[in-house]
Amino acid sequence: MAGIIDISSGTAPRVGTGHLRPRDLNSSLLTDEVGWLQSVTLPLYGSPGGEHWGWIYQGWLIPNGQEALAIGRDASFAMVQAYENLYTFPVLSVRADGWIQVQYSETGSAWVHRSQLTLGEMPLMVESWEARLQEQPRVYFLNTGTAQALRSQPETATNLLSLIATDSLIEPLSFSGDWMNVRVTRPIANCRPLTGATVTEGWMRWRSRNQESLVWYQPDAGCGQ
Repeated sequence: MAGIIDISSGTAPRVGTGHLRPRDLNSSLLTDEVGWLQSVTLPLYGSPGGEHWGWIYQGWLIPNGQEALAIGRDASFAMVQAYENLYTFPVLSVRADGWIQVQYSETGSAWVHRSQLTLGEMPLMVESWEARLQEQPRVYFLNTGTAQALRSQPETATNLLSLIATDSLIEPLSFSGDWMNVRVTRPIANCRPLTGATVTEGWMRWRSRNQESLVWYQPDAGCGQ
């Protein structure tokens, strides 16, 4: 699963609804991988409005009353490769009252508050996958083992156009809630249509009912999955 890894173990955490990233991206940050964490100060909570239990501070995870753990060295941390050379934290949920659930390891998550994302030298922000995906020339389904439905309208009804197989080029056109309007070319090889390929426009569901993304993209704008 390209671009969604545990930076220590190589396993795949949840992709979530979006990601926690540096607010002000520049050319140096986009080649920084995880170095930006050296400038982060972020208090962590066990639940929305709950007890403060620790910090992410200058590249360390510091649980209250426990030994500090160096991110990516002493502790395994889950991150997504949102840009070609920049890794960020998956966001599992965002509440209207400003509380944000962030995944920091394969099985662990913590809550942070939007009002505290600018405490450190590196201001942070939450970017939804909908916003990020709109910039992508192509996407693919995270579950590549099953063909997905392409529909004539952004709803689940008797409007099936066809099934999108894994050997398809999926180009995002627009979004409507949980649905993405796409142009699908199939079959392809190395991003090029094969002889007899067809092009169909329609709607596919791009996120689940719990708002997690069902699709992903190549952060280097490549074609392969």
